[in-house]
Amino acid sequence: MRGNALYSPWGIALMVGLAGWAVGALAEFGALTPQSALVACTLLLLAYLAVETYRLYRISPERWLLNPAVLCSAVTFTLGFGITNLLYFFPEDALSAIGQAPEVTPWMSKLMLLVLVGALAMWLGYWSQLAVSLAAWLSKRRWLDRILRREFNPRVGVLPVLVLVSLASRLIQIRLGVYGYSADFDRLIETASIRQYFSMTDGLGKLALVVVSLRYYSPNPPVRTKAWFAGLLAYEICFGFLSGFKSEVAMPVIIVGSCKYLRLGQIPWRWVALLPVAIIVAYAVIEPFRAARYEGAGFRGTSLTSIAETVLTAAMTGQGETLDAEQAGTALQVLSRTTMTYIASLGIEFADTRPLPEGSPSFLQDIFLAPLYAVIPRALWESKEGSRHGLWYRNEVMGIAGETSSVGMSPFTYLYFAGGGLAIALGFIAVGIIQRVWTERFLVSRTAGAIIVFLVGIRLLAIPDSVFYGLIVDLLRLVPAALVLQYVIFRR
Repeated sequence: MRGNALYSPWGIALMVGLAGWAVGALAEFGALTPQSALVACTLLLLAYLAVETYRLYRISPERWLLNPAVLCSAVTFTLGFGITNLLYFFPEDALSAIGQAPEVTPWMSKLMLLVLVGALAMWLGYWSQLAVSLAAWLSKRRWLDRILRREFNPRVGVLPVLVLVSLASRLIQIRLGVYGYSADFDRLIETASIRQYFSMTDGLGKLALVVVSLRYYSPNPPVRTKAWFAGLLAYEICFGFLSGFKSEVAMPVIIVGSCKYLRLGQIPWRWVALLPVAIIVAYAVIEPFRAARYEGAGFRGTSLTSIAETVLTAAMTGQGETLDAEQAGTALQVLSRTTMTYIASLGIEFADTRPLPEGSPSFLQDIFLAPLYAVIPRALWESKEGSRHGLWYRNEVMGIAGETSSVGMSPFTYLYFAGGGLAIALGFIAVGIIQRVWTERFLVSRTAGAIIVFLVGIRLLAIPDSVFYGLIVDLLRLVPAALVLQYVIFRR
């Protein structure tokens, strides 16, 4: 079977690609309704992802669940644009109650074809000879072996320093009014030149949790490690609620489960079971908090006390819940929050039906300038592109003016603005190549330093930024920082 071309990555991709093209052609000529085309593309996507994931499991079974290509297939593709399309089979009145389009548009079915192109490109990039050669080349770099620490013993005093720096960073952000969902839009604009550094120091708390979790799941961890483990887990979850983002509440659970899986090779069923619980609790607390954040006259986003009191009050009273949301049901709300299909399709329609208005982001140019964005600070480059894409998308594409909240357009929509379907294909080929290099170099060795670098990059590669050039910027900033940090954190 392995020798048969039909079962090769290119053979499977060719068959799926031809099937997708046929669906698109039938939809174009009216032989398929938009809903039927969306269903067909979704089923093709899910089947293809299942085949490639199974292929990887058979070839590389070691720690395969944390392979970035597998995670990207599960999170970005399957959750964002796959099984959540079930949403569009609910009654129209239920969809209207949660702000979703009650019918499938032709642009939604076209988007799903483009998502299928992205999936094909990513896996072909992953299996490509170029990816194999780059991974082999990087594995032979002796200087990298000398830098990466092998043992899981942190230096004395490292954990307190990491926690204190992250705590100071978070308190300063709160004081400046730029922390999490409590941030003020005007203050975000004013502090654009320094916020990138806060985002890096803020993450040191999660890094401390990674370090202590790796040590905790080592043979015979000391008592102080267990105490640090419990304290840091509680610390990160608490600030996850204060941030107002559900992902920040779930992330500590994901970190601990991933570290256990990396160290022991066992699926962490306890943490897997806790993850949906954490998401449900986060949803129950954070949604009312977000409503109270704007409705509460006494709310102050520059006060830790005010933010904490609002979180606790909203959680206990359920403030901000509407009758429509209650009638729609929690499951429908979760699907609505997870799916990207409708929101992302608006950009496809916008790009196909009108020219970009004056002052729009330079989507393609920003991708090529991303390496410069990563290394040149805003103080030296005042005109450097900022984080305005989500706000631009909400105002220009969605037509919602006068609001300051951003909307994620999806990496597929961003790349479509940059260069159509060809840009999506090339962009995700690059993602697949990086995923293969990342896996072969940092996941396979499983030394202390390699795991730190691997975990820093895996979130970027599993969920590519909706502003696609941000993936390049973050990799170029965070990977060198991770190399330095692991060198400092662990003993020789």
